[in-house]
Amino acid sequence: CKIVVTRTGFDFFGGEKSQNTALCLSGADEYPIFLDSATENGNLFVAEYTVKDYDKVRIFSEIEKVDGTFVFKQRTRLENDGENRFDFAKLDSAVVENVCLSERKMRDRVADGSVNIYYALSGWQKEGQWRKVTPETVGLALTSGHDFERRTFRLESVSSLSTGSYFPMLLIEDKDEEKTYFFEATGGHSWYIELALQGYDADSFVVKTGVADEKTGFYGRVEKRKSFTTNYTLFGSVEGGFENAVKALIKYKRKEAPLKKVNPIVFNDYMNCNWAIETPERLIKLIDRAAEIGAEVFCMDDGWQKKLGEWYPDNEKFAGYGLKGIIDYIKSKGMIAGVWFEFESLPLSAIKTLGNDALLTRNGKIIAEHRPLADFRCVKVVRYLYERVDELVSLGVGFIKNDHNNAEYIGTDSHGESPAEGLMQNAAAFNAFIDGIRKKYPDLIIENCASGGTRQDHETLKRFDLQSISDQED
Repeated sequence: CKIVVTRTGFDFFGGEKSQNTALCLSGADEYPIFLDSATENGNLFVAEYTVKDYDKVRIFSEIEKVDGTFVFKQRTRLENDGENRFDFAKLDSAVVENVCLSERKMRDRVADGSVNIYYALSGWQKEGQWRKVTPETVGLALTSGHDFERRTFRLESVSSLSTGSYFPMLLIEDKDEEKTYFFEATGGHSWYIELALQGYDADSFVVKTGVADEKTGFYGRVEKRKSFTTNYTLFGSVEGGFENAVKALIKYKRKEAPLKKVNPIVFNDYMNCNWAIETPERLIKLIDRAAEIGAEVFCMDDGWQKKLGEWYPDNEKFAGYGLKGIIDYIKSKGMIAGVWFEFESLPLSAIKTLGNDALLTRNGKIIAEHRPLADFRCVKVVRYLYERVDELVSLGVGFIKNDHNNAEYIGTDSHGESPAEGLMQNAAAFNAFIDGIRKKYPDLIIENCASGGTRQDHETLKRFDLQSISDQED
């Protein structure tokens, strides 16, 4: 990949088109922005734009080439140096033009099958359902001779279940050039990827990715002297096909994630075993058998705690042992003791003990009162969860399976922000909490789960040691 700078913008695959960052003030219409400067410092490339009619608003596109990989990282930062609030409805993390650029018109290439598109359907117990389709199959077929005709194929996910509908990935195979382009959105919240064909004589695709879009509940309000930054988009191209592109992404992700290189074999007692009915009689038999077959971790799933969200051990349930006794028995069999957790679940009573800011709300109401969700921007919430983890580690727990079984859908406006922006803020605060746990307990092994694999985006995955898929029920 190469960067080509022009007077009006830049792109990564050659050519002279612009512009790399799309801004919408309202609705779907892009608003004009103008390139002021472009600077390069090592692997970092930054383009600075100003916004028409808003001379105090600046947009920065930051692109970084990752050494030893085929991956570029790009994000967009909007800074408001004016005296008035600046509102916007969409700000792309990246707009990549000239994708699959060819001397042949794209309409001919779509017709003869020289371009393939790969994406993955996802859902509870059906993760990673990869599809290989033609552009025409997903509606990227131009039917008139007008330059303004535009066809778009859009992938998106709404809520913290970032892989609940699709994986945030799009790959495009160019058979003419024998290359494959890849794109991935990051962040444990709503996201979108758009593949577009513009104009009857188009010779390439345009790909837009990001997290800030009113279609997913976002509306940005940047107060004076404040800023807003999108999540990173990952993209690049490799010679060859789908497998080579996947390998390039995996290589980058393993380079970035400072996790353990070897994980232990874990036996979890939930699916088709205890189903949250934790008693010594049931557990001891499973612990013995798990040790016999070579498990290195025995994880007690739901049922060890008194109540969902109140993460205190239910010692009465383990009569004659207590939770500490069961943990000691697991360790006596040469295994690491583990428990299931839902860091993001709190009871309604949390408002009384932790304050009104403890739970996520939307339109003034607690989201999903039957299973409320913690607001990790609340200092008391984070302190409480640290205390619960501290107690478990003191009892001898060395493994936590963290689950996420409930989602906020469009998001939270607890502090007056738009729902999708609140969702982004809470996701960032949750990630900071996980980073803090890992720093405090570097030997603690933490598994990521979300009713299986419905939150396994890269920004989340890079913080965990392993990932649950479909709870392994079948």
